[in-house]
Amino acid sequence: MRSLVSLMTLISIMIVCGTSSATAASEEFNTGIHIYEDHHGWVYTTTWIAYPMTIKRYIDNSDKPAELLVALTADGKMSFFRGIISLNCLDSNPAYSEIVSSEEYIGLDDAIRLADDFDPKYGIPRPVVNNLFNEFCK
Repeated sequence: MRSLVSLMTLISIMIVCGTSSATAASEEFNTGIHIYEDHHGWVYTTTWIAYPMTIKRYIDNSDKPAELLVALTADGKMSFFRGIISLNCLDSNPAYSEIVSSEEYIGLDDAIRLADDFDPKYGIPRPVVNNLFNEFCK
C-alpha cells in the first residue's frame, strides 16, 4: 500500500511538472522572438517579432534549415506589417527570400526598398531582414 501511495505521488509530481514546463514553452512561443527595435526620434518605436512556423527543407546531410517559414509582425508607429516570410538559408541574398502571405510575392530585397520609401504595409527595414537570417539560418 505504501509503495502504491509513493507511486501515485510520483505520478502526480510528474504530471504537474510536465504541465508547467509545457505551459512555459507555449508562453515563450506566444511572445515570439525579438528581432529588432526600430527607434523613431525620441518617443516612437516599432518592435519586430518573429514566430517560427515550419522548416520546408533541410540542407543535405544536416539539421540546418535550407528554407523555412517565419511569421513576422511589426508593432509601432512606422509599420503595421503582418506577414509570412519564406527564408532561403542557402543564399542570404534577400532577393531569394520573399513575403509569401501578400497578394503578390514580394522579395525581401523589394521589401527593404519599400521600407526606405516608408511603406508601412510591406516595408521591412534592412536590420530586420539581416536579423531574420542571423536568427534562423545560422
